[in-house]
Amino acid sequence: MSSPPASEQQPPRGITLGRAAGLGALTSLSAVVVALIRSKASAVYLGPEGVGVAAELQQIAALATVPLGALVGPALLTALAKEQREDGPRRAIAAALGWLVVLGLLASAVAVGGLFYTLPATWSSGLRPLLALACLTLTLAAASNVGLGSLTFDQALTTTARLQITTGLLTALLVAGATAAAGLVGQFLAAALAGALSLALVLRAARRATRWPSPLQPRLDRGYLRHALQLGATSLVAALALQGALFALRARLEQTGGPSANGQFQAAWAVGAAYLGVVLAGMGSFVFPRYAKAKGAAELQVQLDEAGRFVLRLAPPVVFLAIGFADLGLRVMYSHRFDAALGVLKWQFAGDVAKCLAWVYAGPLLYRGKLRLYVVTEALASLALGLGSWLLIPEQGLAGTGLAYFLTYVGYLALTAAVARARLEVQPRPRHLALAALATLLALGLSWAGHTLAARAAAVALALAWGWRSGLGPQLSALVRARRRRGAA
Repeated sequence: MSSPPASEQQPPRGITLGRAAGLGALTSLSAVVVALIRSKASAVYLGPEGVGVAAELQQIAALATVPLGALVGPALLTALAKEQREDGPRRAIAAALGWLVVLGLLASAVAVGGLFYTLPATWSSGLRPLLALACLTLTLAAASNVGLGSLTFDQALTTTARLQITTGLLTALLVAGATAAAGLVGQFLAAALAGALSLALVLRAARRATRWPSPLQPRLDRGYLRHALQLGATSLVAALALQGALFALRARLEQTGGPSANGQFQAAWAVGAAYLGVVLAGMGSFVFPRYAKAKGAAELQVQLDEAGRFVLRLAPPVVFLAIGFADLGLRVMYSHRFDAALGVLKWQFAGDVAKCLAWVYAGPLLYRGKLRLYVVTEALASLALGLGSWLLIPEQGLAGTGLAYFLTYVGYLALTAAVARARLEVQPRPRHLALAALATLLALGLSWAGHTLAARAAAVALALAWGWRSGLGPQLSALVRARRRRGAA
């Protein structure tokens, strides 16, 4: 590799790694607050049916705009790193913006002109402008990510964090206020307006702090497009597979339960994503970059074992607590009108330990160059989720989506462990798989125990016992001390 991952680089300009981590934690906390404000406003003023309609429209927009993700992120950062000419970074930024405009317009045309017809015939054609606004919002967000990416490349971490917090809160407040005032239409209009205002703030900061094109002149550089598609092909296929699975799942829910069923699923999906990000963010920050740096199978085995221990110390206690307080969390983020989502969450939570450990084994496929295998495993998981939901929803109702999720990630763990053993010459430890199975069984038991005071006490007790027995406390303390030493170095 020509340069270490961004998370492993030493930030200049007096920004220590400890401070960088603190900024990241602050940004993550603000994102939780933003999600809470938006979800609460939707729950109060739209209800399950309105949340379901919004979710289906946004799902179509997300599916149509998947290719935009290839133009930012790693593609932009590597292009900025490779450009040695004085105007090179400006050319890369201008090319990313130019292709975003083109692909954003194309995605909107595909969504409004084609994918809209996958919605029920009874839905009003007046929803088409809302779908166009959803595509516009995602395109504006991708353009903002170009500016944030250029700031990240120049290690303007404080500016980046401040912008993410400011624009996130701005968006949440505008969307919440507009939803209260004008319902679904207000929500989509405010999201697009907030996207435009956020982009303006990001552009202003990026032009001051980085080598941003001035005047702003987007350009269609075919070399950059080829570079972005080649580099992002793996993540693009994986993202398309997941969005396609969610699209099929939502279509089945619409057939059997209408928009209200989709609203309940959206609430469960949002709650699950909010808490599981704690574990997966830790993997992205501390585990995955080490896979890329490992020299040979022996060193990779060491990193794999360490990652497995890390996940099995952290994930089960978090999952147990999430199960014990799922009803409270759901009502904080949404309301009692979304209690049907608990039938999905009890299965989702039970499958999350397997999902986290599966990422331990899937990560090396991506970071060690086994891209085709990574795409195949991700596509199979998405296919299982979509097909499983399609088959189970008619029999199990809304809970069928949660059951499909559980079966998918238990199977995904077995698949990724087998592939890692066969193609990476590493050995998934039987002890780790056994602990994952035990944690999954305990999670299933807690999920079916309900939400009584005794069940909450059992969840807390299990979380504390698991954390104490696995040495979670000392590990977290050692991690904090190590980060402080590296930050002071």
